[in-house]
Formats: sequence, structure tokens, C-alpha cells
Amino acid sequence: MENPTHKKNKFKKTNQQNTNPLLSSAPAARESTEGTDVTATARGEATLLSIARHHPELHAALATGSTLADQAPLVGRLLAGGVPREHIREALVGRPYPPPQERTHSLAALVAARLQQLALLAAAADHARTPRQGPPPPAATAKPGQMVVDVGVRKHECEGRDGLCGVPVEALGELCAGCTRLGSES
Repeated sequence: MENPTHKKNKFKKTNQQNTNPLLSSAPAARESTEGTDVTATARGEATLLSIARHHPELHAALATGSTLADQAPLVGRLLAGGVPREHIREALVGRPYPPPQERTHSLAALVAARLQQLALLAAAADHARTPRQGPPPPAATAKPGQMVVDVGVRKHECEGRDGLCGVPVEALGELCAGCTRLGSES
């Protein structure tokens, strides 16, 4: 049997400068000094090389020139944003990679995807930790002589019709008017 011809892949060059995966609220994204970026990239590079030394199956993907150069700034921003080194290691080696014969992407691409996923999770966690101010209470925005209506937010749903009703009610376990009528008719 003859070997089938291999498809040639063209790699797209991207500008790493404009691809910061962390939200602007993250501490690493707020820093824009050139020295900080170089320091963060150096820390990211050292982290990736350390992981590569301890995990030979990833050595080719982490310690090669292009992957190291592409992923080191991201890892540096993660570290500067407060992501522990152990979380980065766990994201890269915590679950197995597909065997080489079953991969649809290169190992370097799989590593990059896992780091991007970690960056998104870190950004979401940072965003969740950021205190938010809700809207002011209605009395604070009312003008003199204007009537203020306090609309309470209902947080419970009717559990009628085997839990499928879902109409908002005042208290947990309470039935809406429709489900109450259905219950009294049977």
C-alpha cells in the first residue's frame, strides 16, 4: 500500500502584542511598562522550561523556540496576574494528551489551547472577585414629591406541574395561582 500524499499546512503568523487574554481588570493587563513585560516573559519562559524538564513528554512542545516564544508572554501574564505556578503545571500535565496517532492538532497547539483556557478561567475569576456596585436604591433617585414604588425581586419559582411550571412566587415551595387552581380541581 502506498503512502497517501500529505496535506501541506500553512501557519498563520499572529501579532502577540495585541492578543492579551486577560481582561483589562487583571493586574497584569494594567501594567504597560516595557520592563514589566520583559520580566513577565522571562518568568513565563522559566516556568515553561521547568515544566518541560520535569515532564519529558512535553519537552518538545514547551522547550522549542517558537512555542516557547509564543507561550512565554502568556504564562508570564498569568503569573503576574496571580495564577500560581502549580495551576499552570496542572493545566498542562493534569490530564493526558491524545496519543500521537489520534491527534488532530500538534502538541504545541494543544499546549497553547490549554494555556488559553487557563487564561480565560483566570480572567473570569478575577472578574468575579472585582466588587460591583448595584443600582442605587429607588429612594436615592426619587425626586421630591415623586412616589417611590419598591419592586421586590422574586427569587423562587413555582414547583407545580412536576417542577416544570417555573412561574415566579414569593416563597420557596409556594404554588402560583394557576397551579393552586389545578391542585384544587383534582
